[in-house]
Amino acid sequence: MKIKTVALNKAAKGATTLTANVIPTQTVQPPPPVVKTVAQEIWEEIRGLAIEMFALPNQTVENHCVPVQVDPSKLFLTIRSSATLPALEECLKQHSDHLALIEKKRKTGLPTNKFTVELADKFVIVTRSKS
Repeated sequence: MKIKTVALNKAAKGATTLTANVIPTQTVQPPPPVVKTVAQEIWEEIRGLAIEMFALPNQTVENHCVPVQVDPSKLFLTIRSSATLPALEECLKQHSDHLALIEKKRKTGLPTNKFTVELADKFVIVTRSKS
Protein backbone atom coordinates (compact mmCIF):
# COMPACT_ATOMS: atom_id res chain seq x y z
CA MET A 1 0.00 0.00 0.00
CA LYS A 2 1.40 3.36 -1.03
CA ILE A 3 0.48 6.61 0.64
CA LYS A 4 0.46 9.61 -1.63
CA THR A 5 1.08 12.99 -0.07
CA VAL A 6 -0.25 16.08 -1.75
CA ALA A 7 0.65 19.66 -0.94
CA LEU A 8 -2.51 21.45 0.06
CA ASN A 9 -1.60 24.83 -1.34
CA LYS A 10 -0.60 23.53 -4.78
CA ALA A 11 -2.82 21.75 -7.26
CA ALA A 12 -1.71 18.16 -7.87
CA LYS A 13 -1.23 16.80 -11.40
CA GLY A 14 -4.47 15.61 -12.84
CA ALA A 15 -6.54 17.12 -10.05
CA THR A 16 -9.75 18.76 -11.05
CA THR A 17 -10.85 22.06 -9.67
CA LEU A 18 -14.28 22.01 -8.14
CA THR A 19 -16.43 25.08 -8.27
CA ALA A 20 -19.37 25.60 -6.01
CA ASN A 21 -22.35 27.78 -6.62
CA VAL A 22 -22.33 30.38 -3.90
CA ILE A 23 -25.72 31.56 -2.81
CA PRO A 24 -25.62 35.21 -1.81
CA THR A 25 -26.45 35.65 1.84
CA GLN A 26 -29.43 37.68 2.82
CA THR A 27 -28.79 40.63 5.03
CA VAL A 28 -30.88 40.29 8.14
CA GLN A 29 -32.09 43.48 9.73
CA PRO A 30 -31.58 43.61 13.48
CA PRO A 31 -34.81 43.74 15.43
CA PRO A 32 -36.02 47.22 16.27
CA PRO A 33 -35.03 48.42 19.73
CA VAL A 34 -37.55 47.59 22.39
CA VAL A 35 -39.21 50.73 23.71
CA LYS A 36 -39.95 50.47 27.41
CA THR A 37 -43.13 51.92 28.80
CA VAL A 38 -43.08 54.37 31.70
CA ALA A 39 -44.37 51.59 33.96
CA GLN A 40 -41.49 49.30 32.96
CA GLU A 41 -38.94 52.08 33.53
CA ILE A 42 -40.31 52.81 37.01
CA TRP A 43 -40.31 49.09 37.88
CA GLU A 44 -36.72 48.66 36.67
CA GLU A 45 -35.71 51.60 38.86
CA ILE A 46 -37.44 50.53 42.08
CA ARG A 47 -37.49 46.74 41.98
CA GLY A 48 -34.10 46.30 43.65
CA LEU A 49 -34.50 49.01 46.29
CA ALA A 50 -34.14 47.91 49.90
CA ILE A 51 -37.40 47.92 51.83
CA GLU A 52 -37.78 47.60 55.61
CA MET A 53 -40.24 44.76 56.12
CA PHE A 54 -40.73 42.82 59.33
CA ALA A 55 -37.11 43.48 60.41
CA LEU A 56 -35.89 40.91 57.89
CA PRO A 57 -32.53 41.45 56.19
CA ASN A 58 -32.03 41.79 52.42
CA GLN A 59 -35.64 42.60 51.56
CA THR A 60 -36.33 44.37 48.24
CA VAL A 61 -39.41 45.88 46.66
CA GLU A 62 -39.50 42.91 44.29
CA ASN A 63 -39.98 40.53 47.25
CA HIS A 64 -43.19 42.26 48.34
CA CYS A 65 -44.68 43.79 45.17
CA VAL A 66 -45.70 42.31 41.83
CA PRO A 67 -46.18 44.54 38.76
CA VAL A 68 -49.41 44.20 36.80
CA GLN A 69 -49.87 45.53 33.26
CA VAL A 70 -52.88 47.81 33.31
CA ASP A 71 -51.79 51.23 32.03
CA PRO A 72 -48.38 51.77 30.38
CA SER A 73 -48.07 55.28 31.82
CA LYS A 74 -48.46 54.18 35.47
CA LEU A 75 -46.98 51.30 37.45
CA PHE A 76 -49.70 49.14 38.98
CA LEU A 77 -48.54 46.84 41.77
CA THR A 78 -50.19 44.17 43.82
CA ILE A 79 -48.78 43.92 47.33
CA ARG A 80 -48.37 40.74 49.34
CA SER A 81 -49.12 42.35 52.69
CA SER A 82 -50.96 45.47 53.81
CA ALA A 83 -47.81 46.48 55.71
CA THR A 84 -46.03 46.87 52.36
CA LEU A 85 -47.75 50.16 51.50
CA PRO A 86 -46.19 52.38 54.21
CA ALA A 87 -42.83 50.61 53.81
CA LEU A 88 -42.96 51.20 50.04
CA GLU A 89 -43.77 54.88 50.52
CA GLU A 90 -40.82 55.28 52.90
CA CYS A 91 -38.51 53.36 50.57
CA LEU A 92 -39.41 55.55 47.58
CA LYS A 93 -39.04 58.73 49.68
CA GLN A 94 -35.54 57.67 50.78
CA HIS A 95 -34.64 56.82 47.16
CA SER A 96 -35.84 60.22 45.95
CA ASP A 97 -33.96 62.01 48.74
CA HIS A 98 -30.79 60.10 47.87
CA LEU A 99 -31.10 61.04 44.19
CA ALA A 100 -31.74 64.67 45.12
CA LEU A 101 -28.60 64.71 47.27
CA ILE A 102 -26.51 63.30 44.43
CA GLU A 103 -28.02 65.83 42.02
CA LYS A 104 -27.27 68.67 44.43
CA LYS A 105 -23.60 67.63 44.52
CA ARG A 106 -23.36 67.31 40.74
CA LYS A 107 -25.30 70.51 40.00
CA THR A 108 -26.35 69.35 36.53
CA GLY A 109 -29.88 70.74 36.78
CA LEU A 110 -31.54 67.43 35.91
CA PRO A 111 -34.86 66.71 37.62
CA THR A 112 -34.81 64.12 40.36
CA ASN A 113 -37.23 61.23 40.35
CA LYS A 114 -39.98 61.70 42.89
CA PHE A 115 -42.82 59.26 43.03
CA THR A 116 -46.48 59.42 43.95
CA VAL A 117 -47.94 56.32 45.59
CA GLU A 118 -51.71 55.79 45.63
CA LEU A 119 -53.91 52.95 46.81
CA ALA A 120 -56.78 52.17 44.44
CA ASP A 121 -59.01 49.09 44.75
CA LYS A 122 -56.67 46.11 44.59
CA PHE A 123 -53.63 47.96 43.30
CA VAL A 124 -50.96 50.36 44.46
CA ILE A 125 -50.30 52.89 41.69
CA VAL A 126 -46.82 54.40 41.41
CA THR A 127 -46.27 57.38 39.11
CA ARG A 128 -43.56 59.98 38.67
CA SER A 129 -44.37 63.30 40.30
CA LYS A 130 -44.78 66.30 38.05
CA SER A 131 -42.66 68.55 40.27
